[in-house]
Amino acid sequence: FFVRSMPRLLWRVYRGVAQCVFGTGYFRHPKRFLTRFMLPKALSLGGLLCLASGFAEGKREDAKSEYGVSDVLVGTYTQKLGHVDGKGRGLYRFTLDHATGVLSYVETLESSANPTWLVKNPDPERPIVYILNELYGEPGSIEVLELDKHTQQLKITQKVSSYGSGTCHGSISPDGRLLSIANYEGGVDESKANHTRKTTRPKQEHNSSVVVYNLHPNGTIGEVAWKEPHPFPGSKVVQTRQMKSHAHCSVFVHTDADRYALLAPDLGLDDVRTYLFDKYPKPKLISRGAIKAMPGAGPRHLCMHPKMNIAYVVNELDSSVSVIPLDNHGHPKNTTQVVGSLPNGFQAESTTAEILFHPSGSFVYVSNRVVGGEGIISCFKVDKQTGRLQAQSYHGSGGVCPRAMEMFADGRIMVVLNQDSDSIVSLFVDGSDGSLKTTGFKACCPSPVAAVSLN
Repeated sequence: FFVRSMPRLLWRVYRGVAQCVFGTGYFRHPKRFLTRFMLPKALSLGGLLCLASGFAEGKREDAKSEYGVSDVLVGTYTQKLGHVDGKGRGLYRFTLDHATGVLSYVETLESSANPTWLVKNPDPERPIVYILNELYGEPGSIEVLELDKHTQQLKITQKVSSYGSGTCHGSISPDGRLLSIANYEGGVDESKANHTRKTTRPKQEHNSSVVVYNLHPNGTIGEVAWKEPHPFPGSKVVQTRQMKSHAHCSVFVHTDADRYALLAPDLGLDDVRTYLFDKYPKPKLISRGAIKAMPGAGPRHLCMHPKMNIAYVVNELDSSVSVIPLDNHGHPKNTTQVVGSLPNGFQAESTTAEILFHPSGSFVYVSNRVVGGEGIISCFKVDKQTGRLQAQSYHGSGGVCPRAMEMFADGRIMVVLNQDSDSIVSLFVDGSDGSLKTTGFKACCPSPVAAVSLN
């Protein structure tokens, strides 16, 4: 009936294309063609329509871009969890024209569930991205994605355990030899972690943790160098989120040739845990205590000023940013400033998500997830002498729940990933005052939460 009901001309077109390109199996079974080939290619019911418009927009970038084109990889939630209705199919690849802001869909790459954080190897000779898969009730994983320079094809070449659930953040040491990750939840089996630590501390499998891996010269992941659980009760100020520790981020800070500091904001503890990582004679992570945040602040992510030894922590629960200078050993001195991330008088419920710097170091941006409405991207001007922040401007995120942002090396374009409205929005950045301007272009992508440039 399906075949006979098709108009004769349409049937002939379908028959020719299906038989020549997809084989006789698809030619004889149009329904199979639709369900097994076309349906998996669609991002979502709404995304399919938007993707079509995205391709139409992409035609405007056929000519070589004056400002260059970035190859952008996007991670998504693929599962329905308590905090997100994940609809993604894995990783999505786009091109971004820096002259126009046009985002054009390239391909979809399947990965393990919930590839929600992406870390690029800093070595330009190693086109590698580390994919963190955020799972709950079981350990997550880390996948190694390599780009073939000749064919430009992407391929997952390795997968290892994250030794914890809720794996949500990672960073690479300045020398490219270490990878650190944060596990928001517990579920760690210490007996399977191949690390050098010897301790009489009992197992605390319900704790969040920070795990440090060795990286081989070719960029593949080696043995676990150290694993540090956070066996502490939460601050319990916000009881729905802070009953226990929740490591949410881990960032390396260079101190000297043989040592690194490691800073780990913990949302559940209302503090930033500080460590010194000694590489010699044997790798070890030395706890140096913590610097406290305001009660109920919920430290989420941290970024370092590109030129000054100052850390900036975005606090999720009270929508604020803490400015924390570090000493020469990477240890926090004290919090010198705390500023709100929302406009004065703003009353709606909101939580922060991401913080990042403009490449010049003159501006810092924070994404605010306004409950039930469009998100807000806040811009702060950074004092060149003290590093203190001054609110500069605010701009709509172009969607709901701006989970992530990505700024590119030229400082001209920012992309905002709106998790709950299935969209990626590109914004022009004014380098003189940091203000944002809508490019007018949007790409559809289901549940986008992480982005990284491949070039």
